[in-house]
Amino acid sequence: MSRNVNEGGRPSLISQRMVNYIWRLVTLGRKNNAVEIQKALKEEFGISLSDSTVRRVLKKAGFIAFVKPQKPLLPSQNIMKRLQWAKSHQHWTVDDWKRVIFSDETKVNRFASDGKAYAWKLPHEELNSRHVQQTVKHGGGNTMVWSCITWEGVGWIVDVGHCMNSEGYLEVLKDDLLKTMESYGLDSSKMVFQQDNDPKHTSKVVKEWIDQQSFEALE
Repeated sequence: MSRNVNEGGRPSLISQRMVNYIWRLVTLGRKNNAVEIQKALKEEFGISLSDSTVRRVLKKAGFIAFVKPQKPLLPSQNIMKRLQWAKSHQHWTVDDWKRVIFSDETKVNRFASDGKAYAWKLPHEELNSRHVQQTVKHGGGNTMVWSCITWEGVGWIVDVGHCMNSEGYLEVLKDDLLKTMESYGLDSSKMVFQQDNDPKHTSKVVKEWIDQQSFEALE
């Protein structure tokens, strides 16, 4: 697929062939920005263009610039593991997933979210208290909590402080995970427990305890 960006006026320094070449570079993911495209045009066509000219061509072709979102690098080995896991569970029914107890830890701020806060105001309206996010020194502090969720409802929530080791995590499972199943009248022998691969979750002492329980661990 190509894009025709000729709009009349004086002759362009860039031929349609070059425009098509730029289009392919971007859509195939071979080049990410105007500077990289500028170098590629020099190598392929022997033509020197400013990066601003390249940007104009990209805009006329319908492209828009944006800041790349960041995400953790996922090695190919982990990609394959995730794919294999998905395939091994693709035939699970809703009833199968109803048996799963999902668990995780998360950070909770004591004062407010540390993300961006948005508000609406009229164009000529002055700032007032509802437009301003109040802050406190050092962010007000935070803590880590553990909890789980079942098909029947949410589980016990536990303040685990700022640092929890495998022994502390094991105590949470012995106390609060089992209390959650008991409070909802869940048959532990039919339940499947999910946790992520945090080192304290996969430690020897935790693995040995889970192996001794009647519930399964979601692999």
